Amino acid sequence: MKYTLLLLAGISCPIFANTVNFACMVQPAQIVEIRSPVTGTLQQLHVKAGSPIKKGQVLAQIEANVEKSATQTAYYRTQVKGNLATAQAKITHAAKKAERMKQLSAENFVSKQAYDDAMNELNQARAELQVAKENLKQAEFEYKQSQADLNRRKIYSPFNGVVMQQYIYAGSMVGPTEGKNPILKIAQTDLFKINAIIPLKYFRSIKKGQVVKIVPEAPFDKLIATVKLDHVDQVIDASSGTFSAGATIKSNSVKFPSGIRCKMYL
Repeated sequence: MKYTLLLLAGISCPIFANTVNFACMVQPAQIVEIRSPVTGTLQQLHVKAGSPIKKGQVLAQIEANVEKSATQTAYYRTQVKGNLATAQAKITHAAKKAERMKQLSAENFVSKQAYDDAMNELNQARAELQVAKENLKQAEFEYKQSQADLNRRKIYSPFNGVVMQQYIYAGSMVGPTEGKNPILKIAQTDLFKINAIIPLKYFRSIKKGQVVKIVPEAPFDKLIATVKLDHVDQVIDASSGTFSAGATIKSNSVKFPSGIRCKMYL
């Protein structure tokens, strides 16, 4: 999708005086309140109100001493392979013994029972190896799980944007429930959402993909953006007799900020 920015020096919205227009708003694509996915103590905040943020950036750290210890223990278990080596050695020894007993039994130097005992010993060694492998696999799974638990103690930014508000400080209790205060309010600033509320009588005149002109409020009213509508509501709000339509655009395709009113001209 391409966007065109028209800089009309000395010309403002009266150029569209005879054109149908609707009130609209330019807003960040998303505004979200950040909460902790786990209950705990907020150990550190890496940002504050007004800080620019990048997608994937660590915003906050929840106290994680227990999780760090559990992760270290789980990692150690993945490195302990003594039982595996012992079981493999037993198989090697038991296999040689069983082969020897087989030959001796065939030549009637030992009883068939001796051969059966050797085979049982080999099967037991194989079973022990299987258990050792399963234990190692379980240890690796628990290590990955403990890593995930530890990683949940870090809170990451879901998008590029800015911190709008900081609600609490280090030392506060945090959690995932609505009853707990959010940590931050952040806004996505690399994308803008432009939305207009339109009377029902224009429903058949507005189509997805339609090109419209956006005139922001003063002092940005000489910066007129031409955009394509990427959404048109297909459900009418019965109480007001209106529907919404708008577009999501890259913020660097226009020269005006978000959080302002505008007019959408057909």
